[in-house]
Amino acid sequence: PIVGPGALYVPWILYAAFTGRLWFAVKLLIVYATVSALRQMTESKVVGDQVGLHPLAVLLSIYLGIKFFGALGVVFGPLITILLKAMITSGLLPIFTDAKPKR
Repeated sequence: PIVGPGALYVPWILYAAFTGRLWFAVKLLIVYATVSALRQMTESKVVGDQVGLHPLAVLLSIYLGIKFFGALGVVFGPLITILLKAMITSGLLPIFTDAKPKR
């Protein structure tokens, strides 16, 4: 799951392109883009369901994580989002709720 389909598709696309089979390389690139997009959407849905976050929140947290932390943001973005959700749910961070903070 960490490496993903790119470990297969990228070398295959490069090999096809360098051996003169450009049309095949373009087809592979389209398949790779489709697989990557579908994988990103389904992973966001699965992760969101497991931790109780909306899939859009997961995608946004990954995007913002990458913007702020670079490659490590793929991990840090969702972790920070999950931490914030837990703090809001427990009442430690009383924003977006009517609950009063616990003392």
